[in-house]
Amino acid sequence: LAYLEFLKYAYEIFGFTFELDLSTRPEKYLGEISMWDKAEAELARALDKFTGKSCGERGGWALNPGDGAFYGPKIDIKVFDALRRRHQCATIQLDFQLPIRFDLWFQGRTEKQSSEAASASSSDAAADGSAVAGNGDASAGAAAPGDLRRPVIIHRAVYGSIERFMAILIEHYAGKWPLWLSPRQVIILPVSEKYVEYAEKARQQIHEARFFVDVDHSDRKLAKKIREAQLAQYNYILVVGEEELSSGTVNVRTRDNEVHGPKVVAAFTEELAALRKQFK
Repeated sequence: LAYLEFLKYAYEIFGFTFELDLSTRPEKYLGEISMWDKAEAELARALDKFTGKSCGERGGWALNPGDGAFYGPKIDIKVFDALRRRHQCATIQLDFQLPIRFDLWFQGRTEKQSSEAASASSSDAAADGSAVAGNGDASAGAAAPGDLRRPVIIHRAVYGSIERFMAILIEHYAGKWPLWLSPRQVIILPVSEKYVEYAEKARQQIHEARFFVDVDHSDRKLAKKIREAQLAQYNYILVVGEEELSSGTVNVRTRDNEVHGPKVVAAFTEELAALRKQFK
């Protein structure tokens, strides 16, 4: 459940929505059916709690019968890009076969450790008024405290293949990267050669604030420079001329031609830093 919450947090940063599938026991599998049934039930319970809805409900999760791995059931997460196309990325897989094959064990808490943990939890609950659930060692059919127990391995992936995830991101943003991810964050356009020195000074200030910034040194007309910068998908386009040189400002506009007007460079970089901190 904690992993699902982390996955939601990560995908919301990128602007992805996603759907969840529970893939169950395939025709060819390892292990006992009773173990599979228990694992599938646990995953279904986690999905119910995470989505707040049951299988098949709108906004809930779906069942994908027979598509689990041979060693255990799994939750498949499919993201939607800007064109509502599905892409398989994240996955959560329960594996109770590898621990058996590698003969893995761990020792549960002793009665003394369990008692001390329960006392500490009760004290914390009394302090903040929250209820405290069992520590997990007292689950149904578990061994006595201090006995050896068989672990379950959880395979998890958020992005899947990082190269494939990058390809999905490129499609999703259609080249219009958010500021915090953009390889072309800011470009400064001097109106003429006379203002190149001031443009370089502004570039240095922005660079020292840890942003990618370029200066267009070409002798093209300003309208052409702006158009080229928009096509190159720079997040912010800064124009500098006589007025900006005199006032110590830059004239700010976005790649979507939204004009913000003149701003002091220090104030502008503070705004960028705030956007970056918010993953925007």
